[in-house]
Amino acid sequence: MFSDRRSVQRAWDKRFHVERFQYTHDKERLEKILSIIPNNIGSLLDAGCGDGRILNAVAAKAKEAVGLDVSQEGLDHVAAMRILGTVERLPILDSAFDCVICCEVLEHLNDESLSLAVSNICRASSKYVLITVPFKEKREFGQVKCEACLSIFHGSYHLRSFSLRTLEELFVEQNYELLNWTTSGRGKYRSTFLTKISQVYADYYPTAREGILCPICGNDKVLIKKPRQHLVSAVSELINRCTGILMPSQPLNIIALFRRRGSEEC
Repeated sequence: MFSDRRSVQRAWDKRFHVERFQYTHDKERLEKILSIIPNNIGSLLDAGCGDGRILNAVAAKAKEAVGLDVSQEGLDHVAAMRILGTVERLPILDSAFDCVICCEVLEHLNDESLSLAVSNICRASSKYVLITVPFKEKREFGQVKCEACLSIFHGSYHLRSFSLRTLEELFVEQNYELLNWTTSGRGKYRSTFLTKISQVYADYYPTAREGILCPICGNDKVLIKKPRQHLVSAVSELINRCTGILMPSQPLNIIALFRRRGSEEC
């Protein structure tokens, strides 16, 4: 999505600077991560640790914990050893950690970067890999529009979503087996069709918020404006809210623990 690493760093530095003080952590997701990570881990790497909101909590599960991220702004809040870097170019030796966790990272990567990231994550672990990603996310709901260059992109820079099957396939290819999995969070049902109607015919993008950097032109000042209301978008949003009450909610994230084939359990 971004053209170079410096742009990626700038985007996430800005996001962590803004969101660090505006949004609370998903308590349920953290609790489930803690419950699914094996006990008595000797060493743990959080690849893509962000501001440490997960690593700082799970570090107690390991004798040694390390956090790696592309954002220095995020790493400044990490209460463990810190490495500035990316999962695509992971500066870690093979089998260096008993467990590698990678939370809410893979959905941001294009095909080439995803392949490199999964390979690096797996080679850096000697036993376990824990992954969290959005679960069957409909990315249309997260789209924003840059009013400077009119580019449309996902407000959290998501490029893909996952089912359990598609996630498992990535790691089976790396000689890992699925050991345990669960979901966390619940999101209200929304119609993709109605959302598209609002976006195409009413230019309605309701998720615009502060802290978003346009990956095309680098603009970071106009995405905080409120979306324009329109009769079409108003009706569509009303129907979406009604169906959200009537239809069952959907899991937001999937949490999956993989084990290297042939390795012993902790």
